[in-house]
Amino acid sequence: MGANMRGKSISIGIVGLVVTASFLGFIAFESDVVRAGTTLYVGGTGGNNYTTIQEAINAAVDGDTVFVYDDSAPYMESLVISKTINLTGENRDTTIISGSGNYAVSVSADWVNFTGFTVRDAAYSISVYGSNSNISGNHISSRFYGMRLYQSSNIKISGNNFVNDGIDVDGDQLFHFNSHTITTDNTVNGEPLYYYKDCNGLNIDGIPVGQLILANCTDSSASNLQINDTHIGIMLAFSKNVSLIGNELYRNGYALNLRYSSYNNITGNYVHDNTYGTRYFYSSYNNITGNTISQNSFDDIYLSRSIGHNLTGNNLIDNGVTLIGVQLSHFNSHDIPTDNLVNGEPLYYFKDCSGGSIDGIPIGQLIIVNCTDFEARNLEINDTRTGIKLAYSKNISLIGNTVYNGVYLIDLFFASENNIIGNSVWGGIRTASILEDLLLTTM
Repeated sequence: MGANMRGKSISIGIVGLVVTASFLGFIAFESDVVRAGTTLYVGGTGGNNYTTIQEAINAAVDGDTVFVYDDSAPYMESLVISKTINLTGENRDTTIISGSGNYAVSVSADWVNFTGFTVRDAAYSISVYGSNSNISGNHISSRFYGMRLYQSSNIKISGNNFVNDGIDVDGDQLFHFNSHTITTDNTVNGEPLYYYKDCNGLNIDGIPVGQLILANCTDSSASNLQINDTHIGIMLAFSKNVSLIGNELYRNGYALNLRYSSYNNITGNYVHDNTYGTRYFYSSYNNITGNTISQNSFDDIYLSRSIGHNLTGNNLIDNGVTLIGVQLSHFNSHDIPTDNLVNGEPLYYFKDCSGGSIDGIPIGQLIIVNCTDFEARNLEINDTRTGIKLAYSKNISLIGNTVYNGVYLIDLFFASENNIIGNSVWGGIRTASILEDLLLTTM
């Protein structure tokens, strides 16, 4: 591609010098990432410029650099980077990519360098699916995820400023979580993003934190932290014997997210006003004790495909406990005594029972798992995500109950031959009752 002409000779000389020095220095430092190739330009005022960034990416070959001027910013594009290139913005404050729809930048190739942009407005600002890429020196804001690393490895992330979002690391193998280099010069809302991997004996107490990610850590603790307005406040992945104590997590997308993490202690935390409260995926035998979890849009405690959790003395407001799974042990292996409160009333969790009944008692939420011949009548349950949950149960009678203002008012999962009679339910999206208070038998 020919050299770019911007119209002012002094600007040409300075920009050309900076671009050449920056580019050669970058390539020299990361010589194992992208070999020096042709430079393609976007958005300048002279000839031989591409109008859109995607056009230049499409014309590039592996090893090329696409340099983007800020003259035509904001660039209203959703970019797909499927080639091993450098994509460099002139000035990260003024070279703006405004994504439309789900993403602004999607990196599917390996060994990509992306630097010098403001990326904003999409649900996912930057999604990385490949490996061995560098994302550095950007301003990143979004409607949901700032940056998502999905089944990626060896991603280097440095010097980025995240605003009201952060990093989501996702995958199903350990190396998807602990192979990255994420430095503390990344900030979330002006505070350092802390990413620890393969650590033992870590102790974090009361320091400013924008986001905290622990991957493959053991015998560690994080206490007295205040984390707000990020996508995921605290993430544990493939970690065990980690204690999270006395932290306040609020106004986040996900306050606390555990993946493949077991034998951890979640104690005395105040989790409020998030989109999602505390979520546990493929995680087991965690102690969840004495937390106040309130006024989150969805889920106070969400246990998905997990076993053996011990819930004690938690104060849950507006959502309660959600159990999700594909086998019986995901539902009946937990210990959930009645000192857990939902909206100030006891949470009743019955498992592996035959016979029995409850009638007209104060109750915040009812969960019945692997039970037969049980009866619950004249209960009033309101303002929780799942009012009554039946799982792997049969011959259960729910009679004359009032359940309202939830999401799943009466929710059945692998539950058959049950009698749901004369209940009053409203203000939710899933119920197991029908009009006219008729008998409903689920098969």
